[in-house]
Amino acid sequence: MARRPIPQQKFAGLARQMYDDPDLTGDVLHFALAIAEMLTRSDTDFRGAWTAELSRRVAGRPDWARYAVRQDLPRHVPVGDGFTCVGQMIRRPGLCGRSTTQRHQMVDPLTGERTVVGTCSRHHDEINKLEDQARKAWIAAGKRPGPQNAGGILERYFTADWDRVYTWASPYWTRPDSPAEPPRRPTLTLIVGGLDVDEA
Repeated sequence: MARRPIPQQKFAGLARQMYDDPDLTGDVLHFALAIAEMLTRSDTDFRGAWTAELSRRVAGRPDWARYAVRQDLPRHVPVGDGFTCVGQMIRRPGLCGRSTTQRHQMVDPLTGERTVVGTCSRHHDEINKLEDQARKAWIAAGKRPGPQNAGGILERYFTADWDRVYTWASPYWTRPDSPAEPPRRPTLTLIVGGLDVDEA
């Protein structure tokens, strides 16, 4: 990571911003504060394995920096909790609303966004079919990964080749908004007939 000096007088303000950032918590917050502090010190030696030294000082183990960065990987996290049944009622309009016994991941075929929904025992089959249809449509559309909705917080505070840093932390990581293969063009099918028009 390239050295980006932060004036000493700005460290307190930067630390306050980090503490006030609701998205910056846990090990990622500690890592960000340690980096900021390290960049402000005039006696910091950046040669050698600085991540191991930082890990030893902050967490007492040599692999902590990699672990902390891995928690900040830009990624798509499914939304929703699936605690109430989303099955359709037959005798009354609306959703079932009972407590769930099974959870499903519904994927948007075009964006790849995943939503967790739940079902009670009465509605498993209905939602299983919808889940399977959505998954097949997503595969047919090019298996686009979901949009980034988590991680990437360190990028707000420090300038670096973050794709390289994130790949160092997790070698098989790919940025969510840069899918490996572009989505395929949709195929349209014209259905002839099936429409009756009554003339008045």
